[in-house]
Amino acid sequence: MNAKKNMTRREALKKMGAVAAGIGLGIGGVHATDVPGLSDKEKKQEKIKPKCPLIGANGNIFNLMGIASSTLKRNGMQEEAKEMCEKITKSGSYEMALSIISDYVDVTSQYE
Repeated sequence: MNAKKNMTRREALKKMGAVAAGIGLGIGGVHATDVPGLSDKEKKQEKIKPKCPLIGANGNIFNLMGIASSTLKRNGMQEEAKEMCEKITKSGSYEMALSIISDYVDVTSQYE
C-alpha cells in the first residue's frame, strides 16, 4: 500500500508560502527549488517546466488543459502532455485539475 499522502493544492501553497495569483493556478513563479524542506536530491529531480500563459485565459478547465497540453507538446513533452490530460480528466475537482496543470507547466500571465 502506498503510504505517500497526496498534498492538496492549498497545503502545497501554504508550504511554499506563496499567495495564489490570477485564476488561482499560479504559484506565482515559485518552483520546487524554492520550497522549504526539499533536499538537494528532490530539487534536482524536479523537471524543467515550460512557461505557459494561463493567467488571464478563459478559466474553463478544458481550455486551460488544452493550452497547457499544447505548451508541453511544443516543448517536445508529448508523453507528459498525455499523462497530464489523463490525470486531469480523472481528478474529480477543478482545484485538483489546476494543481495538476501547475505540476507540469510554469503558469505565467498572457501578458508576460
